[in-house]
Amino acid sequence: MTGDTIVNDIEKGPQSPTDTEHTLGGDAIIEIGEDEVLLDLQDEIANLEKELDEIDWDDFDEEPDRLRSREIDVAKASDEGDVRNRRAILKEIRTKLMEYDEVMIKARTLDSFQKPSDRNYRSVRRFHHNHKPLMDAETESIRSKEDTVSLRNSGREGGSFDGGLEKIIFKTDECIAGMLRKFGVRVDSSPLGHYFQSPELRAKTTNKYITLYSSTRIDKLANILITLVIFALLVVPVVAMYLLTSTNVHSGNESGSAGSSILSIDSNTRDTLNAVGLLIVFTLLFSAAMSLLTKAARHELFAASAAYCAILVVFIGNFTGPGN
Repeated sequence: MTGDTIVNDIEKGPQSPTDTEHTLGGDAIIEIGEDEVLLDLQDEIANLEKELDEIDWDDFDEEPDRLRSREIDVAKASDEGDVRNRRAILKEIRTKLMEYDEVMIKARTLDSFQKPSDRNYRSVRRFHHNHKPLMDAETESIRSKEDTVSLRNSGREGGSFDGGLEKIIFKTDECIAGMLRKFGVRVDSSPLGHYFQSPELRAKTTNKYITLYSSTRIDKLANILITLVIFALLVVPVVAMYLLTSTNVHSGNESGSAGSSILSIDSNTRDTLNAVGLLIVFTLLFSAAMSLLTKAARHELFAASAAYCAILVVFIGNFTGPGN
């Protein structure tokens, strides 16, 4: 079925700036720069307002009725012909304000776009450095990272984690290929490409310096790893604290003597303190995992960490040993 799929080979045909999108798997980057336009419009509007103030002062001294009545001002302005008066300046200010508002709204909309990740930006820079699809003077805008936005929502739920995972896969792929070459095995393609590359991505390029991984498959692997991390953070502390605070652990220490009771109480106290130490450590690990693996906000991170800590505290309270 893959033979019927039309694949855009990025190595065929003339290189152009649009080929940059292929290096990101669709995470296209464009440049924005409305600051100069906004500043220029602001200056024009400020000059028009100054000119209007001068006319207002002149009319205040000579014809104050024009400031008190709009009808009088319009009537006298029509008699003045092409003279630059208050009506003409107000019309220009109105036009400039509409232009300014339009640019401001568009700038605000562009500002809400996501910035390209460091990995995607480096990929674009590396593509331009290796293939040089543009002249040196034309690549000046590519070097301005602050004025670029990503057209695609590249900030997935775990964007940084997925990027790190993809980098690890790439390094592992290189290591496996290097080991196979040392044993005399010919490597024509990526050893891990069968698992992390779709047939369409493999058909896009034969360049050994370009490796395109499927974001869908990377997401699946990330979800599996995150599930394992969540399972470990929930099960490991519970099992460890159960072994520390279980009543069965101290059953052999129970006797009728006062000395044995004191030793049992001291042992239970130490085990409970160790369980509290485990609680603190795993709560910190849980908070770090949420911060690195998800895009949780600060209040969400605080609430989730508090709930996780509360679960472990309840467990300690229900399974403390005798004497506590």
